[in-house]
Amino acid sequence: MVLVDPPRKVLKGGCSALQMRKPENITYVSCNTLAFSRDYQNLKGLYKIEDAIRVDMFLHTPHTEAVIKSRHC
Repeated sequence: MVLVDPPRKVLKGGCSALQMRKPENITYVSCNTLAFSRDYQNLKGLYKIEDAIRVDMFLHTPHTEAVIKSRHC
């Protein structure tokens, strides 16, 4: 299992490392759902999203974190 919490941009080289190592599960934490979407485009052939939730970690602000669990196909 791998837990990733990349910067706002994207995983960059992390996607290719995940593709090579093929962990059974990936949990991806993201404050930028557009960046997650771009990363997932690189991983969707290998991984299927099993669950997703938005978490309000910063009360009194509009910011939330998305937590996405994926399993190797």
